[in-house]
Amino acid sequence: MRYGSPSIKEAMDIFKKEKISKILVFPLYPQAGSPTTSSTFDAVTDYLRNISWMPDLRFVSGYHDHNAYISALVRSVNNSFNEHGRPDKLIFSFHGMPYRYLEKGDPYYCFCHKTARLTGEKN
Repeated sequence: MRYGSPSIKEAMDIFKKEKISKILVFPLYPQAGSPTTSSTFDAVTDYLRNISWMPDLRFVSGYHDHNAYISALVRSVNNSFNEHGRPDKLIFSFHGMPYRYLEKGDPYYCFCHKTARLTGEKN
């Protein structure tokens, strides 16, 4: 919804019209970072800032090290190994982010490393 269809605004318009009172904001960015997860939260709160509707909100801010997520990754990797054989090395690829975010303390880079490490340890 952040960059797809419906947009956050369109979805929130629907929720408001249907009088939805509880919303779980669940960005599909396991490794939370300011340009990804935070921008999603900002879009939701910006929408609500100037209207008279305030649903109960819950935000999921990242799950890079959550056991269920790591287990799902391990299952996916093992399924691939079973289908295609086990390689000598496994390469993890995460979306890029400007280095200045890391310099400013954004944890995304560290979260990516932790996800890869935990997945490797369980595999």
